Amino acid sequence: MKWTHKTTRTLIVIFLIVVFSGYEVYNYLSRPKLAYIECIKVFDGFKLKKELEAELSRVISSRRTTIDTLKNVITTLQIQLENIKTKPDDQSKILSEIDMYKGKIRELETVNSNLASEYDTRIWKQLNQYIQDYADKNGYDIIFGAKGDATIMAAKIKFNKTNDIIDYVNKKYDGIE
Repeated sequence: MKWTHKTTRTLIVIFLIVVFSGYEVYNYLSRPKLAYIECIKVFDGFKLKKELEAELSRVISSRRTTIDTLKNVITTLQIQLENIKTKPDDQSKILSEIDMYKGKIRELETVNSNLASEYDTRIWKQLNQYIQDYADKNGYDIIFGAKGDATIMAAKIKFNKTNDIIDYVNKKYDGIE
């Protein structure tokens, strides 16, 4: 077969098409796989969160009785302080007791707050691990978290994997996944 100018040119065009097509395919395949989730929705939908929230509610409710009792004691002491003409030493003693009871109330409220923070930290730690597992299992390079604070300003809904993540983390938590 004799190479003509037209044949050479055709082969060059075909070669360039193959090279550019290969480059585009490579470019497409090497793009990172991205998704985003609505963090609060995932957090609220996680079974561990619901379990710990119920436990925290029970603990706070039982402490609420103690706090209410302490508040009643304070009220009684304040009434006693206002209505009874007491000696300065007695007034000082009552004020000291009131401060002590207020301190116990603050202490219990701080314990409640610290427990809530501890639970949140535990939940996020577990969620982060499960979300990483999901990303690894499904080939995601990056999963962004949208919290409603302009972390992600706009994205196509097809990249929203919130419901998939909620299903996955709950199955993982239940030992199914």
